[in-house]
Amino acid sequence: MTSLHSASPRPTSPRRVYLALGSNLGDRGAHLRAAVRGLRAGGVDIDAASSLYETPPWGVTHQPAFLNAVVGSVSALTARELLVLAKRIEADAGRDFTAERWTARPVDVDIALIEGETVAEPDLVVPHALLAERSFVLVPLAEIAGSVAHPLLGATIEELRDARPGSERDEVVRVAGPEWAEGVRPATTADLPALRALLRRVYVGEAYSEAVPFDAFLDGLQVDPATVVLVAAEAAEAGPVGCVCYLRVASPLRQIAGPDEDEMRLLAVDPGLRRSGAGERLVRACLLLARREGRGLVLSTQPSMQAAHRLYERLGFLRQPSRDWVTTAGRDMLVYEWPGSRRGG
Repeated sequence: MTSLHSASPRPTSPRRVYLALGSNLGDRGAHLRAAVRGLRAGGVDIDAASSLYETPPWGVTHQPAFLNAVVGSVSALTARELLVLAKRIEADAGRDFTAERWTARPVDVDIALIEGETVAEPDLVVPHALLAERSFVLVPLAEIAGSVAHPLLGATIEELRDARPGSERDEVVRVAGPEWAEGVRPATTADLPALRALLRRVYVGEAYSEAVPFDAFLDGLQVDPATVVLVAAEAAEAGPVGCVCYLRVASPLRQIAGPDEDEMRLLAVDPGLRRSGAGERLVRACLLLARREGRGLVLSTQPSMQAAHRLYERLGFLRQPSRDWVTTAGRDMLVYEWPGSRRGG
């Protein structure tokens, strides 16, 4: 295992770090989600994630296809500490460090880029020495760091991605949005009956809009670009145990979002699973979607929902009393805002 000792100086302030994740053994998606949890447990609070891509193997081609993604965070860990954490996560997943280079593995966690920082040591090179040659890293990295410059080459990540052969980039196939990192998925038409039942159980008697009563909204709920409904389930094929509506554009339920904001509405978790973490995963998934689009995110909740207030504040939401509102049913709603970040940083 790599030593924590390094000549690399400790950063004077936190900076953005980007880590490339890959897996081509076992349950690939589960391995990548476990890597995200391991990074957070190690002090790297992932706040950005690319879409999930399936890609052909690189280097040694006679092996299964990979799932690849890139995640980002603001971190004060040194490059050496990040490497130690990455190797620990790989070891926990069962990676065989004696295996031939570039062969199949449960999970791979590489430091792709640390904004404005370079490291050149025998066992640690930042940016990754092969970053500019790998479309399977450049394509997802460009989603969340497209305007960031490679500190040695000078070109932006988007420029490096576009310099790769088109045939190579075409092999990087998007299979899921950034919500993969939280273990949630977009709802399908097959989910709609269960979603309507879940929302009715949680939001008994709600009336958010005079123009569109709540029951009428639920009856008309569809899976469409206006209302992205994310689902938390115990397994990919299982029905929803929780859901949230992520409103991107004008909607009958949209009340408080401004022109540079999206709105998170109708967060619902099965009452018997309130402590399962499904609610937090759904909120984090909305944050990932907002960050990828470079937009803010607002939400509202009732004053009595103390656990929700604690969660929102822990995730970086700020109370906005000037935007509080009252439902048509007379319920006070408190507004929280997540300021987000512009795309490319």
